[in-house]
Amino acid sequence: PLSDEQLAWKVRSALRSAVEEERYAAVSSLSGGGPPEELGLLVEALGDESWRVRKEAVSRIAGASPAHAAPALVLALGEDSNIARRNAAVEALGLIGRAATDYLLRALDTVGRARKLVIDALGASGDGRAMGPLCAVLSDEDPNLRAAAAESLGLLGRRECAPALLRALETSDL
Repeated sequence: PLSDEQLAWKVRSALRSAVEEERYAAVSSLSGGGPPEELGLLVEALGDESWRVRKEAVSRIAGASPAHAAPALVLALGEDSNIARRNAAVEALGLIGRAATDYLLRALDTVGRARKLVIDALGASGDGRAMGPLCAVLSDEDPNLRAAAAESLGLLGRRECAPALLRALETSDL
């Protein structure tokens, strides 16, 4: 059997391969619940050019400990250089669900440009605890954030969201 370091080196090398199947197999070999290096490799794979590799990484990360995965995924939301990684991180956070909500709520006030992605992930989480903070974003000065919050509230599908959404409809904002 390979040591953790040997496995990480092997996977890291495979993730640099030009052959999609090698990258996919490398990601598939990771459990998501292994050593911290594994999680880092999976987050790296979220930015792969292949949608298959990204989907496999999302699946593996969703099975990892939320206490380890959620902070790493929230950090990935703030990455400027790789849109695929950011979008895959939103998907993985949504699959983690309620266990990621506390991390996302803390990030909502601190991540700057990535706030929209945090809002998207909160909607995908299905957690009603996100309702109040998302309702507050309906009055944000940024129209993109307001729209994302309305969409995320819709995804939560809770009747308690209706009054805030109706008030938002009364504004001149499209």
